[in-house]
Amino acid sequence: SYEAMRIAAGAYFKEYESETNTTLKQTYLDKSIYYAEKGVQVYPKNFLLYLFLGQYYFKANQPDKAIQSFKSSIKNDTSTADGFVYLGDVFYDLKKPDSAIFYYKNGLRIEPQSQILINNISSVYFELNDKENCLKFNNDLLAKDSTTFAAHENLGYFYLDSKDTLQAISYFKKAVKYGLDATSLPIKIQ
Repeated sequence: SYEAMRIAAGAYFKEYESETNTTLKQTYLDKSIYYAEKGVQVYPKNFLLYLFLGQYYFKANQPDKAIQSFKSSIKNDTSTADGFVYLGDVFYDLKKPDSAIFYYKNGLRIEPQSQILINNISSVYFELNDKENCLKFNNDLLAKDSTTFAAHENLGYFYLDSKDTLQAISYFKKAVKYGLDATSLPIKIQ
């Protein structure tokens, strides 16, 4: 049954994550993939097992299969951002930042307050040294909702990198005010 395959795939993946022996680790990952593949054959309309399968393929360094699985997950359920997040991660890992941003932004349409997606998009822009889009993206978010703490946090990092400490502190204070844990910041704020 689908449920048995999902449970088996998950159990083997849990073993994979905790195993230190390289040979056993690979065996557990292979079994995770095997059972997840069987599960999606039994129930091809399920989105969750496709998400798991994509993660297993990604860990197995099979990005093309991971992409295919994540796209199948999205095809089966467009109401969750997870497939888009994982697709963005795969393309980021493949050093295809435009595709990563595309999928991250699609996920953000579903979960507009997702700190992970906001930070991922900002990070890609920042790593590309695309300061204009980094600023525009975060300022646009704040124009829609001034309480988006991830946008304040990202602007804090932006200005900290630009050596404008006062502006950085101002944004970090707003980020903390709207929900960011102050202990995660690189500087102390008062």
